[in-house]
Amino acid sequence: MSAFVSPAQAGQYGDLAAWTKRDKASSHQFTADLSRCKNAHEVALALRASAARQRKLTSDLIDLVHGHPELRYVPELGLTEEGFRKWTQAHPEAAAKRAALPKEPLKISEDVRLYTASLEKAPERKASVKVLAQYRGDPDVIVASSELRAVLADNEKRLMSTFR
Repeated sequence: MSAFVSPAQAGQYGDLAAWTKRDKASSHQFTADLSRCKNAHEVALALRASAARQRKLTSDLIDLVHGHPELRYVPELGLTEEGFRKWTQAHPEAAAKRAALPKEPLKISEDVRLYTASLEKAPERKASVKVLAQYRGDPDVIVASSELRAVLADNEKRLMSTFR
């Protein structure tokens, strides 16, 4: 995996590079939070904290796209793979627009994609999945999981309308 583009290397997209660092830190925080959980209540708290971070990160990304309208053609910064596929189908003009973009946001989006892919293979992920599985039947964890899924679904809708 390549190193993230630093804000200094990102030129006018330093704010975007800083956002990616916060996004990465949020993923690490969620994993760390889950690894310390000793009961269902703590798992539910970790899920809710992740939901709050995800909502904030998405709002920050939307603000960045409004500040850099050309980023509307770099939806992989925030969309899931499925969301990106839907977006691509709905925006056939995107390939030409992307070709005209500066290299910095494309490099940053590639860093995000590579990092996201690496999360699936990280050993910490297995431990996190094990903790979640251990408490998945707890009512508080069920509610917190539903809340996180609702935030992620809402984020996807907000991002789809931002990356128009």
